[in-house]
Amino acid sequence: MNLEAIKQKNRRRNSGGVPPNAQQYALKLIAALKRLRQHYKPKKEPKSSKVSDYDRALIYFLYLWLTGQLKACQDARDIPDLDVVSGSQPCQAHRLRKIRKTTPSWVEYAHPYPTKAGVVWQWQPMPNGLNDWFYHALSQRSNGSKTWRMDHQEKQRFSRFLNTKWRTPSSLEGYRLIRRDVFYDYFKNMMQTDAHLPTPSKHVGLKGESLHHKSALAYQVRNSKKIRSDLFHAQTRYLARLRQSLPLALSGELNAPKACTFVEYPLLHASASLQAYLTVPGEIDAFHYDYFVSKRDYVPLPSVDIGSQRLLIIDDVRRFFKTLAQHGDSLERKIHTLTSLKTLHNFRAYELALLLISLTGTRPTHAISIEKQYCFDQRQALVFDKGHYRPIWLNDYFRSALQRYQTLHISLHHRVPHLNATPYLWFELNEDLTCQPLSAKRLRQFMHDWWGRVNPHSQAVPYQLRHNFAQHALNSPSAKLTTTDVDRLMGHSSIGERLGSDALFPVKEAKLIHFLNDIPGFLHLPAIKGAPL
Repeated sequence: MNLEAIKQKNRRRNSGGVPPNAQQYALKLIAALKRLRQHYKPKKEPKSSKVSDYDRALIYFLYLWLTGQLKACQDARDIPDLDVVSGSQPCQAHRLRKIRKTTPSWVEYAHPYPTKAGVVWQWQPMPNGLNDWFYHALSQRSNGSKTWRMDHQEKQRFSRFLNTKWRTPSSLEGYRLIRRDVFYDYFKNMMQTDAHLPTPSKHVGLKGESLHHKSALAYQVRNSKKIRSDLFHAQTRYLARLRQSLPLALSGELNAPKACTFVEYPLLHASASLQAYLTVPGEIDAFHYDYFVSKRDYVPLPSVDIGSQRLLIIDDVRRFFKTLAQHGDSLERKIHTLTSLKTLHNFRAYELALLLISLTGTRPTHAISIEKQYCFDQRQALVFDKGHYRPIWLNDYFRSALQRYQTLHISLHHRVPHLNATPYLWFELNEDLTCQPLSAKRLRQFMHDWWGRVNPHSQAVPYQLRHNFAQHALNSPSAKLTTTDVDRLMGHSSIGERLGSDALFPVKEAKLIHFLNDIPGFLHLPAIKGAPL
C-alpha cells in the first residue's frame, strides 16, 4: 500500500470521517432477512405459542450483529448461548433481561467494559429501533428459561446460514449491496467515524479494539453511566439512518414476523416514548432488582470509570495557579535590582511553561517553550511533537502572559546588553546570566515545590495538566467539541492527518479558539496586571 493510500485510510477511519453508506447496509439487512426465511422456511402456525427455530435464529442474528460478533462465528463452537435472566441476576456475558420500571418495558443486554483489572460486564439498554421486537420475543417463555438457547444442531444450521453464499433477492436487483463481512461490522465502522461519540465511550463500544488514536483514551475519563447513555443514543442513531435511507418502494421489505406469530412488523421501529431512566440527560443508570422484606425495587448499581487515572482535582489546579500569580505579584518592584529582575524573570518563565500546558494541551518536552521562528503573531504556533510539527492556538490570556514576560526580557536586555541569543520565546537565566532552555526535569521540580504549598498530601507533575486539558475539552459546556476537535487540540494524529495533509475551515478554527479563550475562566486564572492589550 502506497503512502497516499495509507493517508486516505487513516482519514477514513478517523472520527469525523465519512460514515458508511446507510442505504447499502439497509439493503444488505433486507437480503439477510430474506435469506433467513429461505434457509429456515418457517411454517405458519397461528395458534402455536412455541418459539420456532426461525425465531431463535432471528434473535441470535440481530443480537450478534448489534454486538459485533457475527464475523467471529465461523462454526457452531463460536456461537454463544443466550440467557434471559431476571433483574435480580448479575450481569454476565450473553445475558438479556427486561426492565419494567415504567412503560414501555425495555430490554437490556450485557456489554463488556475493558478495564486494567479485566473485563467488567455492564447492562446496556437495547437501542430504540430493536427494543420493540426484542421485548416481544423475550416475553415468550413457553419452553421455560432455555427458550432462546440453541442446541448444537441448531448452531450448526445457523453457522451454515452465516457462512454460505447469500444470493441477491430479485426485489433488490439493480441496487448496490455491500459485502457480507463488511455488513457484519456496521456498528463498529459507525463508531470509528462517529465524531460525537467520546473516546472512552468509543473504546467501550469497540471493546478495546480498533480505536483510531489509541493514546487518546489515556487522557480522558468517563463513568459507565455516561458511557451507557452515549452508546444507547449512538446505536439508536445508527439504526435510524438505516431506516430512513430506504426508498419508499422498499420500506416494507424491512419487516420481520414477531416471535410466535406471523404478524409482519417493522424490524427497526422506534418507540415514540422511552422509560424514564432512559430520558435523564447525559447518563443512564443500571439497576439491580432487589427483594426487600416489605417491597421490591430497582436499586442503582455503582458506576465504573473508564480512562485516565491521572487527573488533578480542579480546585487544586485553581489554587495552584492562584498561588503562582500571587507570588509573581509579590516579586514585582517599581525599581528592580539585577538580582530581583532575574528572579522574577525565571519565575515568570516557569509559570509561562505551565500555562502553555494548561491552555494548549502541549506535551512537556525537553525544551518547554516555543521557537521564535514558529510563532506567528503570538496567536498561532508550531511545536515539534513526537517527531513532527503540529499547530497550536494561543488564547488571549496566554498572549497577555507572554507579553508581560517579554517586558521583563527587554528590561534585562537593557541591563545586560551582551545577553546571548536564544531561539526560544522564554528561557531561564543561570548564575552567569546565560540563557538556557527550560528542561522537563527542572519544570517538574518547580511544580513539585509549589504544588506542595497547595496540597501537601498529593503530588503532581506537569504532564497531568495535559490530562486536565483533555478532560475539560470532553466536558466543556461552553463549546461542544467533537472527538475530532479534541484529537486536533491534543495532537493525536496519524499519517495523513498531520500538518500539510489536512485543512481547517475558519468556522472550525473559530470554535476551537472560543473554547481555548474560555479555559482561563474555567481555571479562575487571576487577571494579568499591566499586560499590553
